[in-house]
Amino acid sequence: MEFLKKLFNFSDTINGIEFLWRWVVATIVQFPGGYMVGYGIVSGIMGYVLLGIIIACIGIALQFSTLMKRSRALFKAPNNMYFYIAYLAVSIFQGFAEGINEYAVIFSNIVMLLMFVYAIAQNSGIPKVDHKG
Repeated sequence: MEFLKKLFNFSDTINGIEFLWRWVVATIVQFPGGYMVGYGIVSGIMGYVLLGIIIACIGIALQFSTLMKRSRALFKAPNNMYFYIAYLAVSIFQGFAEGINEYAVIFSNIVMLLMFVYAIAQNSGIPKVDHKG
């Protein structure tokens, strides 16, 4: 229980391993939510759709907060917002890249992978007292 309490503490900063754990948990939370939305649409049961949207939104909010916490740990303001917005922009572009051509897909995948690995592997150069979490 202490591990989960530490993992979802919103006041402190996070390191690369905690970032990875939180990212995985957010993805695990989003999966059943998306599945319930799809199942609810196909079966016509709007209760499943609504419950799936709520569950997926919880996972998405956790993923956004995780990315923001990690960008604040890696960069001082306002550079942390540049990393955050660039990650979101590449992620959105990645969704549309398949309609452009295969090189756009390869390029967006490589950029996304490099940004993700950087977020995991890079040590924070900000002193502990300046971390905002």
